[in-house]
Parts: sequence; C-alpha cells; structure tokens
Amino acid sequence: MKSWVLRGLIGALAVVGVSIGLVTKYAEGTITGTVKQAILVTGCAVDVGECTVSQDGLSFTWNMGEEVYQGSVYTATVTLENKGNQDINVGVVVSPSEQFEGEVEVPKEPITVPAGGTKEIPITVIIHPAEEPGEQYTIKVDIVPATE
Repeated sequence: MKSWVLRGLIGALAVVGVSIGLVTKYAEGTITGTVKQAILVTGCAVDVGECTVSQDGLSFTWNMGEEVYQGSVYTATVTLENKGNQDINVGVVVSPSEQFEGEVEVPKEPITVPAGGTKEIPITVIIHPAEEPGEQYTIKVDIVPATE
C-alpha cells in the first residue's frame, strides 16, 4: 500500500476520533417519579344492604345484610374512576365461595374506563332458589387489567 494512502487513512480515522471526542453536551436531564394507582373505586350503589368504598379507593364491600331471600336477584353498580391520561381497559373477575350456589353476573367483555373519567360496572347476584336458609357466603370481585 502506498504510504500516502496509508497516511490518508490514518488521518481520516484521527478526524473521526477527534470529532467524536469533541461532541458538546448542552444539557442533561434526569427523570424520576412514583407510579400511583390509576383505577380507583369511587362509588357503589346497591338495591339491598350497604356498600362502602375504602378511603384509599382500592376496594369496596357490599354487605347484603339480613334481607336476602332464596330465588331473588340483587344488583350493585360500582363506579370506577381513571386518574390517568389514557383510557384503561379493565376486566371483572368473580370468585364466589364454595357455599354459594347462586350466580354472579358481571360484564364478560373488557370495560374501557376513559382517561380522567368514570365508568359504572353492574354486578348482579342471583340467589339460588334452594340456597340453604342461614347460609353465609363471600363473593370476591376483582377489577383487573384486561387481557385483550
């Protein structure tokens, strides 16, 4: 290889190395934050008993009380609020106790809670006609991220 080609190649590599080393940094930044819960329970209305929402908005309790009868249907409407700036899809998952012979109906499709808005979710509890009088039960309802 001719020496002038070799010198030119070395010179070109030196210029690239110098220009990479001379890049000016004008500013730098750091991003920090703490993620908060976006979906909160803000309300609960029922046709029998009482429904309360926890102070932190992370749960609700529907105490149906003593006026629950065999073969009857009871409803609740739970209100969710989305504190975020994007719509969030949620799913509703129900896990009745083994003692409960009735049904619990919730929306089967994902529910979109709009950004900065609210969405009501209906919950229907159907007491089986042959449910044992005096039987106590617990029905767990979870609001979860929707799986598309």
